Amino acid sequence: MANQEHLAVVKGGPKSIADWREENPGVALDLEGVDLSGADLKECKIRNANLRGASLAGALLFRASFAGADLAGANLEGADMGRATLTGANLEGANLTNVNLYWADVKRASLRGANLRWSRVVRACFLSADLTGADFSLATMLEVDLRGTNLTNACFQSANMNGADMDRAVSFYDGLLAEIDAKQLMGMDRIKFYGRGDGGAMLALCIPYDEKEPSHGNGDMIAIPGGSREGVDKLYAKAISLGATDEGDPGERMPIFYGAYVRDLDGNKLCFFEMKTG
Repeated sequence: MANQEHLAVVKGGPKSIADWREENPGVALDLEGVDLSGADLKECKIRNANLRGASLAGALLFRASFAGADLAGANLEGADMGRATLTGANLEGANLTNVNLYWADVKRASLRGANLRWSRVVRACFLSADLTGADFSLATMLEVDLRGTNLTNACFQSANMNGADMDRAVSFYDGLLAEIDAKQLMGMDRIKFYGRGDGGAMLALCIPYDEKEPSHGNGDMIAIPGGSREGVDKLYAKAISLGATDEGDPGERMPIFYGAYVRDLDGNKLCFFEMKTG
């Protein structure tokens, strides 16, 4: 049974947790069996906590830290764990179906018997992790560090190890670009072109012709004008609803620029923006 005081501390967010830790050094948060489904725990430091059997389904855990935490049997289905820290965590038997593990740090963690079906594991580090009996069926795994892992009886049936899933990418961009009245104008098996059909710029989705893994240049991103601040907010919300990973909430970055940032399902960085000129 979870400690209700500890639960209130966590619900208070990163500062609440930091203040509590300062007052209670060396005390681990007891959140066993707690229901935090859909909770916004972005950037929360929940290190070494007891979260056995807890529900974090659909929770926003971007940049959160669960280093050393006990998440055995926890339900994390659909959670956004982009850039989360799970170093040394116990995730044995945990449900990680359809989670986003973009750039997550899972070094030395135990995921024995964990369910990661349909998960998006992009640029994550599983160095020396125990993946015995883990199920990665139908997962997307791109540039994942599996050095020193125990893969005994792990299942990768129908997993996409190249990260190039055209059908999934088309579904994402069909839904997203409809928000700015853009659509697929032409396409072949390996490449699709999107635009408004007015002779303006187009976006191309392409599976590399050399059949090597796709790569993303450092600092590269796709910028999509929202037309207004409300348009930026709408594009951002739509992308998140389609499974994108948050990289920066909508907001004013400078007096003339309002923007929001996400990673699409293959790890490409998108910027939705409205910029004043003149």
